[in-house]
Amino acid sequence: MGAVVEVAISARHLRCRANLRATERPRAGKPCTIVVVWGLWVAPVHYFKSISYTMTKPKQKNENKKKKEERKTSVSTVPTSRLPPLSGCAAKFGLACVDPWNPAVAGVCYPSAPSLDSQKVTCYARGTGTVGTNGFGFVAAAPCLANDRMAAYATTASYTQTFVNIGNGINGSGFNLRDGIAAAGVNSPYAFDDMVPLPNATPDVSGRIVSVSLRLRYTGTELEKSGSSYAVSIPGRNSSQAFSAAALMSFPQTEVKTVSRDWVQCNAHINNSDEAEYGFNNTNTSSNDQARILYPLSDENLLAPEITSSTPSSLVSGSAFMVIAINGTPGSTFFWELVEHVEFIGRSVGRLVTPSEADPQGAQIVGAALDRIPRILSSGAEKSPKRAFLKALESVWREVKPIATPVLLSMLGV
Repeated sequence: MGAVVEVAISARHLRCRANLRATERPRAGKPCTIVVVWGLWVAPVHYFKSISYTMTKPKQKNENKKKKEERKTSVSTVPTSRLPPLSGCAAKFGLACVDPWNPAVAGVCYPSAPSLDSQKVTCYARGTGTVGTNGFGFVAAAPCLANDRMAAYATTASYTQTFVNIGNGINGSGFNLRDGIAAAGVNSPYAFDDMVPLPNATPDVSGRIVSVSLRLRYTGTELEKSGSSYAVSIPGRNSSQAFSAAALMSFPQTEVKTVSRDWVQCNAHINNSDEAEYGFNNTNTSSNDQARILYPLSDENLLAPEITSSTPSSLVSGSAFMVIAINGTPGSTFFWELVEHVEFIGRSVGRLVTPSEADPQGAQIVGAALDRIPRILSSGAEKSPKRAFLKALESVWREVKPIATPVLLSMLGV
């Protein structure tokens, strides 16, 4: 028999007194006998009763579950010694490209040289959309710097097409949106007139879009929840106009998911020196140049069909190269959001500027790593974009470091 424990119970209070006396410390998982002493004062002797009892281990935290949660919340599982030394600006730029909705990226700048102090702004556009009558719906974005120009387009319940069709082109009255399309702009602090110069003049404000993200989630009923979603930023900043679901799926980087209440998104960021340039040196007021100023991520040769050479300046629109489409139940609804991390410079910015950092090498390393993320995700090596980014950074640094170090040593004569 195991340990014997005596427990004194008062009948008056009908509860157990904290008065335990053990002849041997009970061990977890071992049987022991508990002697319950009833305080019955009606007789000169106590009555005893024996109860068989098995001690159990005290509850402990599930270490495996705890470690799993820590892995979920941990950003990095890669030793810092295997990652490149990045400036704060370059590191935040990388995070803004893979996780633009993270509050930590507020105030991000692009680490180009020369470094110009800038006003750093986060702009938003939000809205709802509806799957059209033929079971197809979408939201498309043309990232824009002005608050009075179109930046996003979403389908309504009256949309009848089975592919992306934003506009009917230009006629005498200007740019026409397709029936069943609703447009929205971002809440930028500046408008068209602030950024587009008068002939042979310098604009009051110039800007550049550091990173941008478009995301969508289903908001309809559970009964109507069906189908798939397709999210992609079209390579080359080409317009998503006329793309069907099958055409969108043809891109390796397209994210295809079953329609659910989870977010599905596509991202874009500064990808070359042209997109990193501010437009303050551009004094040409043609429609194409104005579109390039207002829509810096749109190539001037890739603006059709949203814009043509005859588009009035008041109706210029960039290439809607970001798109999330849904094949689902007609009439089911979705909610969408667009976020832009933007830098502004110029006379109107005034004292709103904050310091920026120049880290050209960091910008190149981050850019090279970002280009590898789609391949890492499609291969299944990583499922999280942030983890894929870290793996890409590690691989880029592994390739650059062995080459750069001997060159540096030879230059130093070591």
